[in-house]
Amino acid sequence: MSYALGILETYGYLPAIAGVDSALKSANVGIKSVQLPGGGLVTILIQGDVAAVKASVEAGSATIESIGVLVSHHVIARLDKETEKLFYGSINSCTGQEQKKDLTELLEPKKQNLVPKNNESLSKQKLDKLKVTELRRIARSFENFAIESKNIKFANKSQLIKAILEKTQPEVE
Repeated sequence: MSYALGILETYGYLPAIAGVDSALKSANVGIKSVQLPGGGLVTILIQGDVAAVKASVEAGSATIESIGVLVSHHVIARLDKETEKLFYGSINSCTGQEQKKDLTELLEPKKQNLVPKNNESLSKQKLDKLKVTELRRIARSFENFAIESKNIKFANKSQLIKAILEKTQPEVE
């Protein structure tokens, strides 16, 4: 028995859900996978008999088109085994979990040792070179800091530098 692969591509997850809903209701097909390649695109792969996939892709694309965000749709009838290996191999190499992991690695700041050690102090020149976000990170690392933790996000660079210097510099009597 030959089967087909239907592809629906849209902008946004909500139109994709609406399209898949109408596609699955219109014919006896199944979802092979849902991909999130990036940029707001959502790609849905539908698998089943050739006629059923054609009908479901038409129904799904009509629903998505009515929303106005259909990018493309296509049906590959009688998918060859070699093409299937190539296609699913490339799809499986970029799954949503791996993509989420890559995104979290990119979004997480690289943790640097910005807080001074006991014998080391931060000079005003060193602090002036740091970004405000790094200064806020240093400020949050201190206990009993001059600025309340909930107000650190509102403090500007000069306020943060002044408070950090007060905390790290020993008082001269």
